[in-house]
Amino acid sequence: MSKYTTHMPVDVKELIELLPKGSTVLSVSFNPEENKIIILWDNENFVTPFSVPLEFPIGNLLDGNLPDSVRTRGSKPKESAPLPVVPLESKPLTPPPSYMTPAELQVALSKNEAVVFMGLKSEWNPVEPGHIFTEGFFYKKASVDDLANAV
Repeated sequence: MSKYTTHMPVDVKELIELLPKGSTVLSVSFNPEENKIIILWDNENFVTPFSVPLEFPIGNLLDGNLPDSVRTRGSKPKESAPLPVVPLESKPLTPPPSYMTPAELQVALSKNEAVVFMGLKSEWNPVEPGHIFTEGFFYKKASVDDLANAV
């Protein structure tokens, strides 16, 4: 498929003039889903804890206030309350049902069944009851899609 460009002047000069001193406009783009122009800019005098572009609302530009997570370079970050410690449940640690136990692995290997090595640690997040993290070697029975990686 071919691609094309069409240039259409859009006056964003007024908004760019609202940007704080020390700002540099990096790009201007269009979000068709929201029907909005997006101005990506940075400022050498501001610091945030994020490595991705942060929303700096137009209201903050108009009233001259920084968003909550933005601070001026050299100023100390705002103190935040420590996160509460949630005690872990004392359930026995077991891998999810799709992973084989060491005994099941030995039986499968003795029968020359294909199994897939899943790694040294489980990389899934516990989202359902019974999904508990367990360190160790993980295997599962190979499906048709897994046969290329079977042990």
